[in-house]
Amino acid sequence: MLKNFGAPSRQECTTERTDSNTPLQSLNLLNDPSFLEAARVFAENLLNKGDTKIIERAYLACLSRPPSGREMEVLDTFYQQEFERFSKNPKAAKDFVNVGASPVAADLDPAKLAATTSVARVLFNLHESITRY
Repeated sequence: MLKNFGAPSRQECTTERTDSNTPLQSLNLLNDPSFLEAARVFAENLLNKGDTKIIERAYLACLSRPPSGREMEVLDTFYQQEFERFSKNPKAAKDFVNVGASPVAADLDPAKLAATTSVARVLFNLHESITRY
């Protein structure tokens, strides 16, 4: 993972890192269990706030700006699709959120948590989230 993000190995130190941006970074962010667990814990925190503006708060937390109307529409549609998919298959929802060492919140609906985790993974994978200038 360090190599995909242009970081030096753990055996060496550097004072300046080179910019890097490769498709492999997206694969790491989508498939690495650590990032899936981070998205799930982020989703749990969003859901525990108890309001309905989950996507807006997630956007502000990840990108420090509110979503545009089109961004909100796309993410809301994606959330609804994921929620429907996980509602139809509760085992898939539980398997999806049971990744990592952090315990899964037992008081949250697994389908809702899985759908919110999917949205968090999208936000974590945006160019704005992974590229710093």
